[in-house]
Amino acid sequence: MSMKKCLAICAVFFLVASVFGTVTGVSVEDDSLSSGSVAGDNPMEIYDWYDLNETRDNLEGDYVLMNDLDEDTDGYDELVDTEDGWEPIGDRDDPFRGEFDGQGNVIHDLYIDSNGPSYVGLFGATNESEIIDVGLEDVDIDGSFPTGGLVGLHRWNSKIQDSYVTGTIENGTDTGGLVGSNHRSEIQDSYAEVDVSGEVSVGGLVGFTSYSIIRNSYATGDVEGERELGGLVGVNRVESEIHNSYATGDVTGEKQLGGLVGVCWSEAEIHNSFASGDVTGEGSSIGGLVGTHHFGNEIHNSYAIGNVSGEGAVGGLVGGNVGSTVSNSYAIGEIDGDEYIGALIGYNINSTVEKSYADEETTGQADLIGVDDNGTLTESELLTTDEMTGEDALDNMESFDFSDVWRTVEEDDENIEEDGYPILQDLSREEQLKAQGVYYEEEDDGIPGFTSTLLLLAVAMAVAIYRKKDY
Repeated sequence: MSMKKCLAICAVFFLVASVFGTVTGVSVEDDSLSSGSVAGDNPMEIYDWYDLNETRDNLEGDYVLMNDLDEDTDGYDELVDTEDGWEPIGDRDDPFRGEFDGQGNVIHDLYIDSNGPSYVGLFGATNESEIIDVGLEDVDIDGSFPTGGLVGLHRWNSKIQDSYVTGTIENGTDTGGLVGSNHRSEIQDSYAEVDVSGEVSVGGLVGFTSYSIIRNSYATGDVEGERELGGLVGVNRVESEIHNSYATGDVTGEKQLGGLVGVCWSEAEIHNSFASGDVTGEGSSIGGLVGTHHFGNEIHNSYAIGNVSGEGAVGGLVGGNVGSTVSNSYAIGEIDGDEYIGALIGYNINSTVEKSYADEETTGQADLIGVDDNGTLTESELLTTDEMTGEDALDNMESFDFSDVWRTVEEDDENIEEDGYPILQDLSREEQLKAQGVYYEEEDDGIPGFTSTLLLLAVAMAVAIYRKKDY
């Protein structure tokens, strides 16, 4: 091949490469998808379902998943596609204590029908374990107690990071899309896209959590059950904390329901989080963010968008607030109920509400708080939609920190159709704006004009170089 032909090919290659870099928006400097291994120096490698099954023979071992597993991988027919499905790894008496690094690989088509055994999930129970960078897609789990897609009982200084689950989970108590019960452990940078149904303590991500932390995580599935149901967590109890997290699924049940958390109990905290799903209950303690918020809890820099309906103690943000604090937060969803109904809080007993707001037009309520008994209300009020949206929010919600925590949403912002309510800086801008309904996606008209110009330039250069005689 001549030198000029080589130059022509190179010109096309480099220009097209730059074009598609522009189209996809992928940067070689973006290492956000990379994850360091947690496994030891000589981890055991998992290539098929047989290898995964052997982890139960050494529950303290270090493992790395070398490739995806699915229904066509060796061992699936014998170990998963059976009457009861996969046998969870570890249980309460003999939990998984090792390290598991998925290396970004995905386990598909996990099926479990728990006709009797408790502690249901890929891992039944863990203790001082670490699980990172693994995905479970299209799980189908008929649960028990506790049940999660990845782990049933996650406890005692265990950690889950950079992991996710998709699929369906049903019929459990302490049931969550990712984890069933989370005790003295940590979950971060993880999510669940799982429709979860159960009885009590059911959440889109976690069913029940105590003395634990959830950070930078979210759930998008719908949650159904009887009571103590939340879009993210069913029960957030005893010094547990939720930071920078959100839920977008609808929550439907009887009582103690919340768009983010069903029940917060005893010095539990929620910071910089939101819920956008509708919450529909037949009983009391129904809230757009939290249903029952009792005894020393705190909600700070958070908000709820979804519509909320129930019988009593119904609030746009919190259903029942007892001995707890709500600050720098707001609610905008339509509220419907019979008694103790408030745009922000249904009933407020011996509690503090400060620097918080609700939209009197969208909530359809004339009272910020339905019933207040010995509570403290400071710098909080009902506002109109115009007062809470766009640049006007700076003046009317001046107690919010618009420097480091919140940001305004104005229609001249990229892909914004109209002014929106304030959003949190540390969470997905796009997800928050879509939840508000002010974000639009540009139509894909094929190759953008700039990209088209580059392609034409590449072709022209190639033709010019190639047509020159090569002597």
